Amino acid sequence: MQANPTETNEYITHERFNPEHLDLKESPNIENIPANAAWVSTGFMVAEDDIVIIDADDDTKWTANRQMPSMYDANGSGNPSQPGYLLYPGIEGALIGKIGQFIFQVGLFVHVHVPKGVSGELLLSINDDTNTLKGNEFADNAGSIDVTITVYRLAP
Repeated sequence: MQANPTETNEYITHERFNPEHLDLKESPNIENIPANAAWVSTGFMVAEDDIVIIDADDDTKWTANRQMPSMYDANGSGNPSQPGYLLYPGIEGALIGKIGQFIFQVGLFVHVHVPKGVSGELLLSINDDTNTLKGNEFADNAGSIDVTITVYRLAP
């Protein structure tokens, strides 16, 4: 299994950029990611050196705990995640991604330069605890987030 690179930030940026030096590999597609399921399949197959752009619709909302007073966008609740969450450390309720064993925070926008040795299907999820003494924590989640995904290759 490929572990997360030690300097994950070198592969990820939350700043918007102009993809003029990239070749389109997979056209943009809108996917709906429900809060009550872990690791939702997107159908996007990516390989090392691909550039994956994920742009969440900030008008769509979800929550990792239906008991919370309000729903929030893909940036999450603002509370830190705890051990046992899909991404720790991270933000509770944030949109997160996974390619192979490489897990990263998405939030409202991210572009990821897929690290060497990493490939597979892009999966997305809300950052929550999968199993606790109370059971499956995804069962009390509500809402969904719409995301637009685009995959590029580096231009030769």
